[in-house]
Amino acid sequence: MEKVDVTFKPSFPNVCDFFCLIIDHMIISVKDLPRIEHLLFQSVEDLEISTIRSVIIEEELVEIAKERIRTVVMKNSHGPNL
Repeated sequence: MEKVDVTFKPSFPNVCDFFCLIIDHMIISVKDLPRIEHLLFQSVEDLEISTIRSVIIEEELVEIAKERIRTVVMKNSHGPNL
């Protein structure tokens, strides 16, 4: 019986990287998202905060989410490409 190599494309580490990039893009896309008050009402110059608070890519919360994604993907990657 001959040896058969089985590989997965993309590799599981690449899948993890892709999901982490999705998170990065989501964070970047909501950066500086205006508060609804600034869109609905004419005179809101006196509001101190004009954008919705969002996380930044370097925050610990984001790193924890990315690590959870890596864990889930790797736990579901039974096969020869580990």
